[in-house]
Amino acid sequence: MAEKKKLQKRLIYFAKKRLGKSYKYGASPSVAPKNFDCSSFVQYLYRRIGIALPKTTLEQAHLGKKINPKKEKLQPGDLIFIKGKWDHYDPKFPQGISHVAIYYWEE
Repeated sequence: MAEKKKLQKRLIYFAKKRLGKSYKYGASPSVAPKNFDCSSFVQYLYRRIGIALPKTTLEQAHLGKKINPKKEKLQPGDLIFIKGKWDHYDPKFPQGISHVAIYYWEE
């Protein structure tokens, strides 16, 4: 459990250092850390803590498990997938996914 907390803290630390960087739709990993899109930002940050993730939101969503946030508490570093204007359809996600964010709550 201590290792998980350490990784969460490192992830949030790296994320805060990159806040304000330019957004570029479809940004490839090769332009990081200068520009990001949502999924390349997530991919970049997780790589910094030693976790390899694929590039796209759909590929990232396939690696996780769906939870009900009303029943299970979100943890710092959990990924949140959002339906939006540019839905990318997948049979596992019939609502579509167009955005990914990293959960973090600071009190």
